[in-house]
Amino acid sequence: QYSTAPFSFSRPDEFSRLAPGDTLLCYLVNGGGWVATLNVVGRAYLATEPPIWTGGVFPVRIPVETLVELPLQDAVPATELLDRLPRLWRANLKAPGGWAGYIRGTPWMCSPNLAPPGTVVLT
Repeated sequence: QYSTAPFSFSRPDEFSRLAPGDTLLCYLVNGGGWVATLNVVGRAYLATEPPIWTGGVFPVRIPVETLVELPLQDAVPATELLDRLPRLWRANLKAPGGWAGYIRGTPWMCSPNLAPPGTVVLT
């Protein structure tokens, strides 16, 4: 169960748009798949203590609650969702594997006709 979604600080305006009720889709880069959905329960804030993960500082923190968490062996490969996530699909058309850059960045909004308003995709 997750209570905080941590991010590196790259584009603060993207994090300020997150609001309680938004849904975050979580992709595990080295595990190669979608592994969780999280419900945003508070506004993003900045903090460096306590450390959340090793290997970097993740000062942007978003209070969340876990909606769905998959075991790593059941992670959903990104390629299985490309046709449902137009931004990833278009990136993949330009260059095979091009979708990876989008899911490694800061959150981006899904199209309203793809998901309910307020849904956000997260890496």
